[in-house]
Amino acid sequence: MKKLLLIAFASVFAFAAGCGNASEKDAEKTPETTNDSIATALGKTYGASASAELAGEKDLVKSEFVEGLSFALNTTDPNALNNTGYSLQQQLQKATGPQHDSLASRLQGMSAGIGMQQMFNYLAAMGENLDKNAFLAAFKSSFLAQQAPDVTAERATVEQFLDRIQEKAMAENKEQAEKNDKEGKAYIEKQMNADKSIQKTASGLAYKVLQKGNGPRLKDGDVARLKYTGKHIDGSVFDDGGGQIAEFSPAQVVAGFGEGLMLMNVGSKYRFYIPGNLGYGMQGTPGGPIGPNETLIFDVELIGIK
Repeated sequence: MKKLLLIAFASVFAFAAGCGNASEKDAEKTPETTNDSIATALGKTYGASASAELAGEKDLVKSEFVEGLSFALNTTDPNALNNTGYSLQQQLQKATGPQHDSLASRLQGMSAGIGMQQMFNYLAAMGENLDKNAFLAAFKSSFLAQQAPDVTAERATVEQFLDRIQEKAMAENKEQAEKNDKEGKAYIEKQMNADKSIQKTASGLAYKVLQKGNGPRLKDGDVARLKYTGKHIDGSVFDDGGGQIAEFSPAQVVAGFGEGLMLMNVGSKYRFYIPGNLGYGMQGTPGGPIGPNETLIFDVELIGIK
């Protein structure tokens, strides 16, 4: 179900993954719209998309899904979200039948709502403060409808809105991206000059072997079991994986991280210096900790292979 939700989310809010190219002619045709009408269009479009993607989920309780999404979208305290999610997970483990379906549906709604909260935060940072109540009302109406609503007009409104956001994001990102790119290249060059054991691949990935391993290397299609810590070039940590063993396929992570994993043997520890073009690119992580074209450092220990 989670995979389907992500597909539905991506179909409407693709701007979070990358910017498209809207022409000046298209921009001139964009009608004046209020933030309320945009929120309504977003809600109706996303509701219809989510309903269609989840149509095959026989155990989904739609009303509980909506409650979970609404709670997560309107809860700004991360501790409250974590505590509620943990409580529901504990209840879910003991539940059976209809109660299990209701709890599972609410948790899935919360997962979607957290994504929506990030989207609203990103838009707010871009100067677009949308009405969450208008969004939720439209989402609920569309998602719970007995027959699939016609969202042609709303989808057009959403696309025009996203074109505008994308153009604005590209303009704001360009200056920061150039700065990050310059600083990242200088940082890697400085590290390599100071430490001749750091190597660089043809793609531009720099890496240092911290500990050699004697185990097998990854092959295409393998899943790596690893521990990692991600840092900015100023040394601050943006992700440590909670200190837990994570599982990633090299094909499912950013290019530089995936390339680095393929160099490792089980039991080894590497440090990756990943330039922006091999990381999160021009977009970084919208609303998140990684800026456009930012160079990242990862310390990685390859625990095993699945």
